[in-house]
Amino acid sequence: PLRNYQKKAIENSLKYSKNHDRGKLIMAPGTGKTFTSLKIAEALMKDQNKKHFNVLYLVPSIQLLSQTL
Repeated sequence: PLRNYQKKAIENSLKYSKNHDRGKLIMAPGTGKTFTSLKIAEALMKDQNKKHFNVLYLVPSIQLLSQTL
């Protein structure tokens, strides 16, 4: 389940994407950035009615990459 601040991040990201083609997600450590960014990507894909959607994840460790996969 999403926390309120994660829902707000997703909503703001969808609004931001209407006028921008890229951006950054900046949140405090331990707040679920990886999970939130995955939900943002899913929401953007659904919002834009796309079957294929490219996402670039840059992570400092394999552990964070495995969380995303």
